[in-house]
Amino acid sequence: MQLEHVVCDLCGSASYRIRYRKPDTWLKLNLFEYPVVECTDCGLVFVNPRPTPESMAAFYPQGYHDGRNGEEFLARYTTQRSLLPSLVGKRVLDIGCARGDFLSFLLQNEAFEAHGIDAFSTKVHDSRISFLHQRFDQSNYPTDYFDIVMSWAVFEHLHWPSLYFEEASRVLVSGGKLIVLVTNSESLYGRIAQIEDVPRHTYHYSENTLRSYAEKSGLRLTSVAF
Repeated sequence: MQLEHVVCDLCGSASYRIRYRKPDTWLKLNLFEYPVVECTDCGLVFVNPRPTPESMAAFYPQGYHDGRNGEEFLARYTTQRSLLPSLVGKRVLDIGCARGDFLSFLLQNEAFEAHGIDAFSTKVHDSRISFLHQRFDQSNYPTDYFDIVMSWAVFEHLHWPSLYFEEASRVLVSGGKLIVLVTNSESLYGRIAQIEDVPRHTYHYSENTLRSYAEKSGLRLTSVAF
């Protein structure tokens, strides 16, 4: 496994303080305690150093995306749906769609053009979904193409979130919406309990850093739900 030290993805600063250190408590691939740091200039919280993109694959074992259509996930999907506007007649992209289970859940009740993309899953199980096995920032979707771009518990796994925010801004139509579910760096869970899924959760966000990412990417933060 190779580690890399990085500057802040949001503001480019190399100045940070360590919040805490934590090993991989799930797979226990090694004993290294990964520092979770906070940028002293903009407040972004991230793992530094972290495994390189090539090394990170070992932290996502085969079957990582399986079993996401069970009762536990159906309840989660119902909650996620409540955060979305009407999808009828829209062109919708799910970043990190895994096997496409959430899109399939939505298609049960609404007619829309469904697209999914995932860098780790190789296929979806629903022919109604147009799928790409690729990184979102390398996908080359047309500009001003999607009405809604959503991503559920994905942006905390990225190595360079700014690339995804910028790409979402490019592919959204005027007035389109980007909806993301991310870790909260200011919650009891994120700040004190120290039980984030390190090193898989490479970035932890706050309302302020999300607003800064939006402004940097040509987007506007309109609402936050906790």
